[in-house]
Amino acid sequence: QPPAKPKLSRDERKRRQPPLVEPADSSVLDLDHRNFTQFIGDAELAIVEFYAPWCPHCKKFKSHYSAASRELEGEAVLAKVDVFTHPEDGRLGGRYGVRATPSIKVFQFGVPFMYNCGRSTQG
Repeated sequence: QPPAKPKLSRDERKRRQPPLVEPADSSVLDLDHRNFTQFIGDAELAIVEFYAPWCPHCKKFKSHYSAASRELEGEAVLAKVDVFTHPEDGRLGGRYGVRATPSIKVFQFGVPFMYNCGRSTQG
């Protein structure tokens, strides 16, 4: 009988999940606490997804978000922030009221707006 695998905590299991990988033709930018404020402050229109790499809803939404990045190229910049893996980035999500993933926030020159529409390419 093989030796028993050590029990991992829920957080440890989530941390070991493979990261979300954008398709090669996606223009979704990766942001974190170091570049977020500068990015949203400079963007005329930025749409930011706050996600967790282990979240099944985030995984399902990824293809729609990537497609939207292609459709909106030149009109808006799409980016994403992993609010689970690094505590500093989690606090960044908290600063903007992120309570669930995926959460979408729209920024115009740094001013946030809640996104309450659909979670599809068209929405």
